[in-house]
Formats: sequence, structure tokens, C-alpha cells
Amino acid sequence: MFKSLKLKQYGKHLRQIRQSSRLTQAEVARQAGLSRDTIRRIELGEVVVRFDTLVLLSEIYKRDLLDDLRHFSDSTVLFTYYHRLDELIATNDTETLRQLKDDFNEFSHQYETDYPIIIQTKNQFEKFLDGITALNSGQFETSVATLISAMEITNPSFSIDHLKASKYSLFEQRILIVLAQAIARLKDYHQSNKILQLLYNRLSQVSGSSLNEKQLIIKILGNLADNYHRIENDKKVIQVARQGIDYCNEHHLSYGLSIFLYRLGIAKYHLKQSDYLTPLHQSIILLQVLGMDQLADYYLRVTKERYGIEILA
Repeated sequence: MFKSLKLKQYGKHLRQIRQSSRLTQAEVARQAGLSRDTIRRIELGEVVVRFDTLVLLSEIYKRDLLDDLRHFSDSTVLFTYYHRLDELIATNDTETLRQLKDDFNEFSHQYETDYPIIIQTKNQFEKFLDGITALNSGQFETSVATLISAMEITNPSFSIDHLKASKYSLFEQRILIVLAQAIARLKDYHQSNKILQLLYNRLSQVSGSSLNEKQLIIKILGNLADNYHRIENDKKVIQVARQGIDYCNEHHLSYGLSIFLYRLGIAKYHLKQSDYLTPLHQSIILLQVLGMDQLADYYLRVTKERYGIEILA
């Protein structure tokens, strides 16, 4: 499953996580159903950590140790699916979703195991994909129910009314992003915003974020801006749009920048600010520079039809 593992470095990493969680080796061993000697040998880098053990420890530490492993390994099969899942969340592409479901189904049938924790992980991943499928199909209530059930597989006490009561693994945070989108489609923007803001606060504090994780942060801010737009809170739209623009500039990313510029311009227009055309024009120019002419044309048409604004591209 894993290749070229740097066992000693990874073991030290796991020990630091355990200590930061204020857990002893004995406490972890008891929760995981393992011997204390096994935890000791893992942290000393004396053994190759089994996949099911990593998944179990991820739940105890509330941290995606499989994701962490990529920094200590040349490759991991399951990580490729997490990587593709991040791309799916960022793009909402139907074909990407279909292909990912087919590939993961084939993978899960090939990888046979008697360990129930693996079955648990497989079921959660599949439920997540089912929740995204329902969302893309317009079955919003089904999507919400499916995504909540996916969360409950690894977090039985999960409640959207008590979000701050729990820690969330990186994988659980990805479920929450899509859950917030589905809830927004049911027009519960207040609840959606609570989830998105919590995720932004937690993800933005992570150092050394991957490109996919940065795109997820942009996705979160984009959804927040969209929600505030829909409830006509233009001051909040401007605040979030500027957050998004600053984040994109700080990390040298063009991804999402045109959306933030567009939202900023429309919010300024609603608030009768005289410089509203500047970010709108910048948004269209950026799309054209990136070769996204269809989206640029769509923005131009919608802006004229809906707001009576003609942007000179």
C-alpha cells in the first residue's frame, strides 16, 4: 500500500501529534484496541504502520494521518482518491464525479480485508460521493441527510447545531463543505454560513497547506460570498470578497479570483459605490486571459440582463 516510507520521521510526527493531544501511549492503545508496545514501536519507526491502524488513529487524533503520510512517503493509493475528491469539490464537475465513483468502486472491490475499520472508511467515502451526486441532481434534502449520515460514521455524536463541540479530521471537513452547500440550496443560509465560517477558521490556520487545500479555502470563501449575496447582505459580501482576493494574491492563485472580483463589483453596485465597474471589468479581463471565454460571456450577459450594467471587455 505504501512505498518508500520514512518510518522514523513519521513515527516522530505521530508522537508529536499524540503529545499535543495530551494523550499517553497507554490511553491511545486502550482507545485503539492495540498494545502499548505497538504504539511505542510505531512512534520509534520500528514498524510499517498498517492502513487500518492509521485510519483508527486518525479518528482518535482527529487528524487525517493518511493525508499527513504523503509528506513521508512517495505514494499511497488511498491518497490519490482524496486528491481527486478535493478536485471534485473545487470544480463540481459531473464527469469527474462519475469517474471517481467508478474508480473507487473498482478499487474497493479489489482491496479485500477482514478489518471492519476499512469497511467503515469505504462506506463513508461512498456515502460522501452519494451526497455529492444527490446535490448535483437537485435532491437537496437527500443530499443533506446522506452527508450527515456520512459524518456520523466516524463522528456518532455529530450535530449541525453543535458544530464547535467536535474536532474534525481533514476528510470530515471536506464532507462539511459539501454539507454547507446542500444546506444553502435549501435556503438555510444562516446554518450554511456557520459551517463555512467554522471551516475557514480551522483550515486557514493550517500551515503548509497543499494546493488542493488552498483551493478548498477559496471554495469556502466563494460559498460564503454567494450566501451573503443571496440574503442581500452586501457589506458582508464585500468583506468576504476582499478576504478571497487577498488570499488569492497572497498565495499567487488565479483560481477563484474572478468570482471574488465579480461579487465585489456587484455588491459595490448595490451599495451605490462609484467604483463598482473596476472589479467587474477586472473579473472579465481575468477570465479572458485565463481562456475562460464562455464564463466571461456568461458574466457579461447576466450582468446586462439582471442589473442593466454593460461591462466594456
